[in-house]
Amino acid sequence: MIDPLPKEEQMRAMLTGQSLRLIKECYSDANEVNFGKYLTVTKSELISFLKKEPLLTQDYANRNKFEAPRHDVYTILPAKKGYAVGWLDHGRLRDPIKFKTLEEAVAEHVFIQHGISG
Repeated sequence: MIDPLPKEEQMRAMLTGQSLRLIKECYSDANEVNFGKYLTVTKSELISFLKKEPLLTQDYANRNKFEAPRHDVYTILPAKKGYAVGWLDHGRLRDPIKFKTLEEAVAEHVFIQHGISG
């Protein structure tokens, strides 16, 4: 069993695209990209963290907000009464999951991007 990384470090790395760097720095034998093996943050912990870090939350959302004509990416978009996370397929949002808050949408997107079920 591996020692878990500090949760705040995990969350900051996940939100800034530095997860792999953090894992490789802390675990010299990490030669696979299985984030679920090393990242132990829960979605509810990430949502709580995001509520305390509104600038980080907004920055992540802005960097991952893709609209037409982008395609083949997961995106976060404003939706009726909240936000939607879904696959943008040739400019069309497929299978959107709707959330009331930006924090919930960002957490979902982060988990999707890391291949972690929540």
